Amino acid sequence: MLRGSPLAVYALGGISIGLATGVAEAAPMTLSLTERGDSVVINAVWTADPPSDARPTATLSGDVVVVTFPSVFEADLSALRSASVAMARRDADGRTLRLALRRALVPQISVRGRTTSIVLAPQRPATPPRPPAPPA
Repeated sequence: MLRGSPLAVYALGGISIGLATGVAEAAPMTLSLTERGDSVVINAVWTADPPSDARPTATLSGDVVVVTFPSVFEADLSALRSASVAMARRDADGRTLRLALRRALVPQISVRGRTTSIVLAPQRPATPPRPPAPPA
């Protein structure tokens, strides 16, 4: 029986070490938010080269924007609170950023070098069809 023996402690220690090595280290990024007219621009800048070439994604779920980065990140989220963003939080996976919106906005993402820009803008109404030309 292993209970209480040094072998049990060693075995459990080996398991915890094995589990800990599977956790990715968080890459630091800085976040900033600017409100421009009726839009919001959030810039996420990796402090070093991004850990992955994959692009982040953004989806809208009700009044929450979900941004998933390809790698685990660490950032101060306090800069993201504004008149348009009620709350920002990072999920336990370390890759997902959730933004609770105060008004209806639609996300759009662009990436340039170390910077990911998330533009939150009102949904533009569809252009109404032109009325038919009067009969000749």
